[in-house]
Amino acid sequence: MGAPMCRNLARKSGAHVLAFDKEPREVEGVLRAASLQDAARAEIVFLSLPGEPEVRAIGTALLEHARPGQVVVDCSTSPVSLARELYRAFGEKGAHFADAPVA
Repeated sequence: MGAPMCRNLARKSGAHVLAFDKEPREVEGVLRAASLQDAARAEIVFLSLPGEPEVRAIGTALLEHARPGQVVVDCSTSPVSLARELYRAFGEKGAHFADAPVA
């Protein structure tokens, strides 16, 4: 689901979009594939992940690099309690977290 969203965002926004997936073939030909560390440096990070374990793992990794003003938008479907936990954790670093599941 994330790869088509990235293609659409890059095509319509004209912004520089980095795509990262643990399976490189999933982002092949989409955009410039980046490491998770590269993605963590972005001003805005969109997550499109299968579920709670992945959101928790990637969210925790992104927190290590979070900085004031950064925005993380989770388009995954995960529990409200996790969204609240990440919202607080990113907020403590001056970053912003939004829960925006795609239905």
